[in-house]
Amino acid sequence: MSEVLGSMKLIKMYAWEESFKQSVLGTREKETRPLLLSTISNLICNSIIPVTPSLATVATISSYVNAGNQLTASTSFSIVSTLNFLQIIISFIPTACRIFGETRISFERIKRFMLEDEFTPPHHDVKDKGNAIELKSTVFMWDGEGSKEPSDKLKLKELRRHPSTTSLVLQSIDLTVRRGKHIGICGAVGCGKSSLLQALIGRMPLITGQIAVDGQVAYAAQQAWIFNGTLRENVLFGKPYQKDWYTKVVNACSLYKDIRILANGDLTEIGDKGINLSGGQKQRVSLARAVYSKSDIYLLDDPLSAVDVHVGQHLFHMCIDKVLKNKTVVLVTHQLQYLKHCDEIYVMDDGEITEHGTHDSLLALHGQYTKVMEQYNSKMYFTDTTDDHSIEEDGTDKESIDMKTNQQQNDMNNSMAAPSLDQNYEKGILTNRETSAAGDITRETYMSYVNAGGGKIVTALVILLYMCFASSVAFSEWWLGIWIEQTTSPAVVALPSELSSNATNLSVVENVTLSPEQTTNTTFSMQMEDLQERKDWYLNIYIYTSLVIAGLAVLKALAVGKVMVRASVNLHNKAVRRIMHAPMQYFDANPSGRLLNRFLRDVDEG
Repeated sequence: MSEVLGSMKLIKMYAWEESFKQSVLGTREKETRPLLLSTISNLICNSIIPVTPSLATVATISSYVNAGNQLTASTSFSIVSTLNFLQIIISFIPTACRIFGETRISFERIKRFMLEDEFTPPHHDVKDKGNAIELKSTVFMWDGEGSKEPSDKLKLKELRRHPSTTSLVLQSIDLTVRRGKHIGICGAVGCGKSSLLQALIGRMPLITGQIAVDGQVAYAAQQAWIFNGTLRENVLFGKPYQKDWYTKVVNACSLYKDIRILANGDLTEIGDKGINLSGGQKQRVSLARAVYSKSDIYLLDDPLSAVDVHVGQHLFHMCIDKVLKNKTVVLVTHQLQYLKHCDEIYVMDDGEITEHGTHDSLLALHGQYTKVMEQYNSKMYFTDTTDDHSIEEDGTDKESIDMKTNQQQNDMNNSMAAPSLDQNYEKGILTNRETSAAGDITRETYMSYVNAGGGKIVTALVILLYMCFASSVAFSEWWLGIWIEQTTSPAVVALPSELSSNATNLSVVENVTLSPEQTTNTTFSMQMEDLQERKDWYLNIYIYTSLVIAGLAVLKALAVGKVMVRASVNLHNKAVRRIMHAPMQYFDANPSGRLLNRFLRDVDEG
């Protein structure tokens, strides 16, 4: 779901909503199968644990009575009290087992994370204090592990022979950058220019060689990274606000006109990933962030590629060549016309540095740099001619007219609205503030969950199962009390004198000649048999009631688990359908992290 939310603009552009919706729903259906089994198991345990004393009481009393013992009130009270006390201990066993399993999985994840390689930035021990960057016979490789063992060197040679089996390798990199110098790096697409900058900040693993970077480094990536916040916050990036320096950086990065156009200036909120900025604006904000940091070394990965020609000229001459005049700058660019202003140029090809020197010295070599410059000049000749004519005819006047129109529109809006500071700030808000309701749960919320679980009839059946389960437990306790009362009643077993008189009357009525001893034994045995039958009858009812309790507990767990999972799936699917068909304005006003929480934390808690 995270990938879908992050690529929603692309999905809507190609009308892929239905395809991705079915993919998400299919994945969710696979997840619900183990989730249903886990839910039912937990519910069965939670249902059996409260009635464990009743089931244990049945087993204990049944064994006690069948052994020929007489059940009394004191004995029953002792059994029930002891088993109820043991319930407190037993009730923690299922929870403890579940927590133990979850904790074990969590510790395994933490273990894998803690055993990951630590990030080690390049050290600052340069051999020459006049150098800011030193690379001596270095070899870098993605997904590689640094080592200087001979066996690893042999393995590296083998990887060089078969480049298709490994990722990009930067080989034999020798680079020395003096402090305060501007270095230009050029080469074909995919030759390793961006990887070289990644190696300088310690992100590309070092295999062999020595690297030293002395000074604070500011890095402007080729793909600008913008976070959700105001434009000023994106430029400051946690640094304290210094008005004069901030204004100088904004003007040098050609952001002043963009700030004037924005609804609330530099306090306008920028959406996640810079959704309300163009590609050139995002690149200039990223460059301004690096410049504002006042670092010692600036690594700029093609910051001029996403801007227009005249904006690129402004950025290079006003920002890189003027504001960063006394700073160490490593500039990767495809705009070769700016390389002649650099102090030194490095040419890369297939992960190696093939040439380096000044602009004039490289042209005198008539090597790869000369060929690249000739191809670039021939390709840009007609484009430059066309651009010059368009600028002379329409460009300046059109730009000035557009700026005047925008300024007049802003002035008119300000005069009509007469806003206060708070109103100006609210006008620049892009994302909606997340709110939460407080108080009792509304009836509509309950009804939506009931409908998602299967409707009112299903809910009524589940409530009926709960009532039957509670009634069966109460009946078992009540029946045990009746049994004890009947068993301990003094009129259950007749006295011997009563048995003798009853036997005499019985012999007279039936006209049977029996001796007094035979009559007494026969009557006593009949009453004992009757007592045994009544005892068995109470015991059987008590046993059957306990079996009904166990059956209702399992049935209740199955029904409740099925309803809960169905409600969760239906609510999830309903949310997915609404999200997939929501307009792009909704995603601009709600960050993807907030939407993802609705599918992760809220669904799990539900």
